[in-house]
Amino acid sequence: MNRDSIQSTGEQPERRYDANVTVRRGYISRVGKVTLSAMALCSLVVIVASTALSNRSEPPVRVIVLEARDLRFDGTNPTLHAKVNERLRIVVRNFDMGVTHAVSIPALDTGNITIRAGQTGSIDVTFRQAGEYAYVCSHHMPSMQGKIIVSD
Repeated sequence: MNRDSIQSTGEQPERRYDANVTVRRGYISRVGKVTLSAMALCSLVVIVASTALSNRSEPPVRVIVLEARDLRFDGTNPTLHAKVNERLRIVVRNFDMGVTHAVSIPALDTGNITIRAGQTGSIDVTFRQAGEYAYVCSHHMPSMQGKIIVSD
């Protein structure tokens, strides 16, 4: 059928939207229906999954703030306490002018967070097991180390 005959008969020309869907006179081919059904199902799965994830409640983060001053954490390197599966953010504010500090929890392989004079650094952790963990300034050990006691 040529272009002139399509216009004279009033038929709509064939339109291709992608490699698998052909539309002709309001008719979607069987392959197109399967493709559209699969796309709708995927969209539904994404909506359900994102709703489930957004409704999942995360435990709150408890923030502990320590001051790095005179080569100590809070003057005494206090013992911190936490519960298993509790989320903690340990914030260290460096008040030692001209001194760079760091904070890490070696047993959890948190890496060293470097904190320059006048700056603040933090570590977010969740303890999965009860026990005793050290928090340290790797630049000034043993004078800057404390412990975290995690209980059930």
